[in-house]
Amino acid sequence: MGQTATDQRPPRTGPGTASVVAAYRRALPRAVRRQLAALAAPHHADRLRAALKARREQAASEAPGRIVVTVDGRPYIAHLQRALSPVQARRVAVLAVTRALRTAGVPYFAVRARACGPAVVAVPAAARHRAGRALARLCRVQPAYVTVVAGAGTPGRADADARGHAGTGAGTRAGARGAGTRAGLAQEGAAGPYPRLVPGYEPGVWQQLEKADVLRLTWFRTEPGRRLVIGADSGCEVEFWHADPTGDRLLAPRPGRVTDSVPAGATTVKMTDRGSWGCGSRLTLRTREEFVHPLPEDVTYAIDAVYTWTDPELRYALRSLATYAPWIRRIHLLTDDGAPPWLDTAHPGLSVVGHREVFADPTVLPTSNPRAVESQLHHIDGLAEHFLYFGDRLFLGTETVPENFFLANGLTRFFVSPAQEPLRHAPHPLRRSVLCEIEREFGNRHTATAAHSVPRRDDLAIPSSLYHHYAAHTGRAAAATLRHADVDLSAGGADAALRGLLAARDRTVIRVRGEGAPGLLGAFLEAYFPVPSAYELPG
Repeated sequence: MGQTATDQRPPRTGPGTASVVAAYRRALPRAVRRQLAALAAPHHADRLRAALKARREQAASEAPGRIVVTVDGRPYIAHLQRALSPVQARRVAVLAVTRALRTAGVPYFAVRARACGPAVVAVPAAARHRAGRALARLCRVQPAYVTVVAGAGTPGRADADARGHAGTGAGTRAGARGAGTRAGLAQEGAAGPYPRLVPGYEPGVWQQLEKADVLRLTWFRTEPGRRLVIGADSGCEVEFWHADPTGDRLLAPRPGRVTDSVPAGATTVKMTDRGSWGCGSRLTLRTREEFVHPLPEDVTYAIDAVYTWTDPELRYALRSLATYAPWIRRIHLLTDDGAPPWLDTAHPGLSVVGHREVFADPTVLPTSNPRAVESQLHHIDGLAEHFLYFGDRLFLGTETVPENFFLANGLTRFFVSPAQEPLRHAPHPLRRSVLCEIEREFGNRHTATAAHSVPRRDDLAIPSSLYHHYAAHTGRAAAATLRHADVDLSAGGADAALRGLLAARDRTVIRVRGEGAPGLLGAFLEAYFPVPSAYELPG
């Protein structure tokens, strides 16, 4: 989940701190220093440790490509990353962890993780100490934060509860319990999106983690403007799998999406992921045979996106798609207004389509009727069978996966409003073949809607209403829920509502409507979606 960042530097302790400490150690024998330390007031020692810690943090944060940001009121070192998205951050994290383990000769295999959560890498518990040293070195080179993940316990017990079966992703908001909770690194009932994070680059931290069964490494990443920060959900978790009493199998420290055990002596295989693992397409990972195959719920078919508007906000709609739905195969912009000057129409993942290319009867053109245009979506040449249709001023606000909108068997989802009707102002998952069928079944009214050059009350609302009813009653759509926000810019409190969305970043879809104060919407969109997409021309 993204966070709003503010620039903050650790407190300086004075340029001579390190040299004074070194001179003190040279001048006095260790025995004398220990006696003095025993006589000194405890708060003096605490101040000295805090000063040295601040000095180390300052040095770590001042390296090129790093900056200090504030997340949940705490300062953290963040890494600057221009092409910033949850998927890209997760990809960088899992590659860094696996490279560090491989370089140190530590056996490992990637594990299929929960959707939109940290990547997961498994290490045999027998290699725990070597893995800890390798990860400590990694954190010193690339400053990261580490925490014990809640819900993990000692494996191999008959009672599932004793194995810490707290459910997928239990460590996101709860404190750790059971094995691995040491020195307050994870606390019972810890609040906020991140359990207590400690700097993995600090001396002594990894000794406190020796008995943890699951660790999460978090690299905070931000873009040059520091308006978006990506953290724990795009990090990497390391699970330590223990051998069973026979030594024949390795047991997971918590339940997984695929299996809780693998043969101890089996070899790893290389797998090139097409995007289902949440780390981007064409990523090659070392894993076990059990994790290679798609899961029953995986959506593996191509999905496109269609827009029928070219307002200035389109730039940010495409940024939201690139940041939070990079699995979209191709974007189709259906318009007769021409492409915006900032749009890279030569991008291979983008096509600009004119109305004359899709209307079955071009004599009804030109048209200013949005429902007439929507009735022709399935005529777009090259459009995938499954696609998402985005209406005006509609943006994705959090990371999504194809399964949020479609089922593995090809069914589409529709999102239910409080009135138990299909939610009209949301991304609409559609199937091209069903739209063709609707055109045949409702021939006269379908033709009439397409022919109306201005909106009329009797026009069919096909993608936002009729499609979902028809597909549901013919067994080709299923109801679902969606966390969404609908902001009326002309209403009182719109400014506060936008600030709340920016601070929380927890709505899957954001829709804005109406006209507000000049610059209000533009400032919000630039802050929420600061990373230019590949669909924009440079400059």
